Amino acid sequence: MSSRTLYPFLVLSLLLVACAPKTDSTRTTPPSGDQTNLPSLEGSAAKSEDAPAPTPTPEAETAPVPTPSERTGLFPFAPELAFPEAPRLQDLGEAGREFTELRVSPDGFGNRYSSIQEAIGVARKGLNQGKSVRIVIEPGTYRETLDIADLKSEGLLVIEAAKPDTVIISGGDLFSQWRRRSGHSGQYEHAWPHKFGYEPNPWPGLMPMKTEGFRRELLFADARPQIQVYEEADLREGTYFVDEAKERVIFYPGKGVSIDRSEIEISVRPEVKNGAHSKLLRIFKSQNIILRNLRFQYGSTAAFAGAVQILGSSGIRVENCAMVWNSGVGLLVNDFHGEQASNIVIRDVQTDYNGFMGLTGGFEDGLLERHTANFNNWRGMQYGATGWAPCGWKLSHLKRVIIRYCEASGNGASGGWFDDEIEDVLVDGFIAVGNFRSGLSVEGTVGPSDLTENTTPGTLVIRRAQLAENTTGLNLFDSRNVALVDSIIVNNSQSQIRLSGSTRLSDEELATFKTDWRRRRLSKRQIPENLTISDTIIAITDAKLSDRFFKFGMREGAYVGEQGYRLQSMADSLSLNNVTFIHPDAKTAPLFPTLNDSATDFATFETFVGNLHGTEWNTDSAREQLQAVKTGIRYPSGFGEAEHAKPVSDEVDALEL
Repeated sequence: MSSRTLYPFLVLSLLLVACAPKTDSTRTTPPSGDQTNLPSLEGSAAKSEDAPAPTPTPEAETAPVPTPSERTGLFPFAPELAFPEAPRLQDLGEAGREFTELRVSPDGFGNRYSSIQEAIGVARKGLNQGKSVRIVIEPGTYRETLDIADLKSEGLLVIEAAKPDTVIISGGDLFSQWRRRSGHSGQYEHAWPHKFGYEPNPWPGLMPMKTEGFRRELLFADARPQIQVYEEADLREGTYFVDEAKERVIFYPGKGVSIDRSEIEISVRPEVKNGAHSKLLRIFKSQNIILRNLRFQYGSTAAFAGAVQILGSSGIRVENCAMVWNSGVGLLVNDFHGEQASNIVIRDVQTDYNGFMGLTGGFEDGLLERHTANFNNWRGMQYGATGWAPCGWKLSHLKRVIIRYCEASGNGASGGWFDDEIEDVLVDGFIAVGNFRSGLSVEGTVGPSDLTENTTPGTLVIRRAQLAENTTGLNLFDSRNVALVDSIIVNNSQSQIRLSGSTRLSDEELATFKTDWRRRRLSKRQIPENLTISDTIIAITDAKLSDRFFKFGMREGAYVGEQGYRLQSMADSLSLNNVTFIHPDAKTAPLFPTLNDSATDFATFETFVGNLHGTEWNTDSAREQLQAVKTGIRYPSGFGEAEHAKPVSDEVDALEL
């Protein structure tokens, strides 16, 4: 069975997934390879007298600079592969601090607060005096919006659950006392005073959609998501319709749901200040904060707004948290009006089952470790929006960041996506399986512009990756100075690696674009150059799955210019070192591209590629390594089984990456 029929996506069956209220304890298993040479970056956690014991960690934050023995592969113009500069993380000093402890419980019984936000307000007073405060939250569901703004204390604020997997911050309210609809057997209605309306397509003409905009309500029955329809006539079992004109929501329960006995929750939470978006938590222009063991769910966020937002802040740790089943994005970490997000650690965090993206944004000096962004963009699939922006995670403007032992699988778009200004980033042990588009996309990554024999580019290094059963394994667009090391790319349905670019725009052409960010981004259009692939297996084990190891392309669809083939410089700087190809028809099959992307065999490909060293075919040792690759996404019951998404056309791929 091909990956196109094995996986994708179906919003209808996706939304029938059982959604357990507790955080899934399953974590990504790191790929093969010794982990001891990559020490933890996090300092040890301390506890106050009565506070719960935090997760133990090593005693000091140590930047994991690879040792010389770990360095493998060759750039075309450099004697040795240069790993990126390590993050400059600062220990928040939780160990040894004295904490004032505040307790929160749903009923506020005893010397406790009933609201987390109220406790934050009390904590601010001590923090402003330089003291450290720990807010301990007892088990329960808290239906409120949290906001932390302009907190620049030298003290440390820790917000954590008393016990893991017991605290939920929910954007939904319980709806009871439904009225049976006269003349509509099995249907019920409830008053609906909210006016969310449609969120417009933020990129009209670039992101194709089936409707004029996005809606953002969510309805769950016994923690199981139900399907939203947009016309009353489309109601059927297991669906709901929001009728704003008549101020009502109509629900047609499916099997196993009792309108009287089931717990029905609908996302409604407005933002504290202006009622626009449901941000379950905002950390704004603040510093020295730890979030631990919290679950954020059912946020009625707009399409690309985060349920949890960390903006223009530094010294932030997010540990063992989950941002799941939100309408838009699970977690957003970004700068704000020139204030950079920095010194960020996101560890053991799940951003799964969100409507469009799990994680997005950009920051400096950070660590993303054991993070999952799986099964996102189910709402985008419903609208036909699967490219341009939606994905498992999309990160840009990264500087000195390590992404380690993370996974982005089963998404209704690309798995992981780097977009613009990526500098000194190491991706180690990344898994992307069964995504509707690319396993990993790299767009607009430039790096050093003047490569000489004396420079060692280290813009983006991808090490020990597994990219399997996606549409494309690794998709590089308008990007330079990327190294793929000690990785496996296998059985992606259209191509294993795709290299494409575009012609630079003139100053006159750039001036026609009104926004600064658009001009800045388009100024980086270029031919992809300096891709190094070392000690890597590229495999197609079933000839019916894919017809290419590589594909070349240009946005304009034109390959010949005044200087001859535009892609010749890409081919000249492509370097393959100790690469093993696996295919049933061996190296005589037309599995490689020419410069105009027609198919050819390996012998022809070898004549115009700059550097090929130690290439092998169908070795037994490589086949043994393939056995360890994660394949066959284990979708939850009902997910991706009844219908399958249509294959992505080359035309849409060229437009949306």
